[in-house]
Amino acid sequence: MHALSQSFSRRVAVLDAEELEKALALLLLKSEGSQYSVHLEESSAEELTPEQALLVLFIAQSAMSSGVRRSRARAGLISLRMLKQCVRFAVSDKGVGCNVPGINGRGHRLRDIAARARQMGARLRVIAERGHGPRIILDIRKDAVCTGP
Repeated sequence: MHALSQSFSRRVAVLDAEELEKALALLLLKSEGSQYSVHLEESSAEELTPEQALLVLFIAQSAMSSGVRRSRARAGLISLRMLKQCVRFAVSDKGVGCNVPGINGRGHRLRDIAARARQMGARLRVIAERGHGPRIILDIRKDAVCTGP
């Protein structure tokens, strides 16, 4: 587990919408050598359970770390918005792109992201190709219930 994840998990087991926004802002402040921006559609974070909000934070941290390391990203976007049946969470970066190993392959951050997506009942898509920064998209159903680790 990464230092930021450990720091948050020691202090809180869950996050509400306001805490998620603050935690994402802190994550951006601590990002090294990259400029990410956050776009949270009004009330979208309120649709998440506190457990889902915490998992979203951990996924954002993993995706940013992976983008900087693998894709050499210097900028990116974290977004959370409402769709009809779900809340869409996405992390994209403006890196050089990378090959995505199978989610069950070597990429431990992708495996962690996939496990957290399953835990919150979300549909995960990873879009990556050489020359374009990767995009991680989670569609979190409004009626999904988080399961244990």
